[in-house]
Amino acid sequence: MFPHRLVIPKNLSAIVTLIAVLAASSFGQASQCTGKRELKEDIERWSKVLEKNPNDVAAMIRRGIAYTSAGNILLARKDLDRAIELAPTSAKAFEARGTLEVTLVRLEPAVSDFSKAIQFDPNSGRSFYQRGRAYEMLNKLDLALNDLRMSIELLNDDGFAAYAVTGAIYIERKERDMGSLWLNQAIEILDQKIKMADAAKCNEYLYRVRGYTALEARRFNDAFRDLNEAVRQDPTSFDAHGYRASVYLQVGAVPQALADINRAIELMPIRADFYNFRARVREILNDKPGALIDRAKFQELSGAK
Repeated sequence: MFPHRLVIPKNLSAIVTLIAVLAASSFGQASQCTGKRELKEDIERWSKVLEKNPNDVAAMIRRGIAYTSAGNILLARKDLDRAIELAPTSAKAFEARGTLEVTLVRLEPAVSDFSKAIQFDPNSGRSFYQRGRAYEMLNKLDLALNDLRMSIELLNDDGFAAYAVTGAIYIERKERDMGSLWLNQAIEILDQKIKMADAAKCNEYLYRVRGYTALEARRFNDAFRDLNEAVRQDPTSFDAHGYRASVYLQVGAVPQALADINRAIELMPIRADFYNFRARVREILNDKPGALIDRAKFQELSGAK
């Protein structure tokens, strides 16, 4: 299913960070089964609410989350900063802005926002998960594991993403047996959820996440199987194409990775982190002019300097 001769890129750590950003920008959003069309509808719905009441904090947060998922970083930040200004003790607002920061790999500000979210809502399993993910990307692995365990305790099986990240951390620490246990447990939970799912669009999400989890476990055939199925169920799933690009990159199939990330960008052209990912792919292919163009586009969309 993938090339027998694996050519793993030399700058693998940077690629793994990019994969983590792709995951963070999708996991933990308002609607796990939201696609391109639903994101547009969400943005329109909450915009209409805000036209009637410009200070509706709940609508502002929801629209900010939708903008983050769609990759419109500047508008997401405007909404979430304003929500926090109006409601400085809103756990949901801080969690949403922390997720936005993770997509920009601004990890210390993300940790700060998730910590405030937890301060205002100590039972927020998603905030513990997101802060754990940020700690993992900062290589603060003990802190990450503590947060992920709290997330699992609070979310139970709905915290399957925390199981997956916990497994990835143990593997990173060379504790492969323990890592495999956690990753396989995440996949088992997803197996059951796929059997129980009713809506096809939710199945697409579950296949996509199971594929990502298989990628973390370095079960590349399984990752391709699930992500191919996610794309089959929803050919317009920009996240499924983005994840599959990650798998191709991990196994050294760089031209295929480029094709998938091109499709992801075609489907969601305002998603900043996709351009950052494609810049990395183009660098590996020695397309320096193309990489520079993508970096500039990433900065334009994200407000990064």
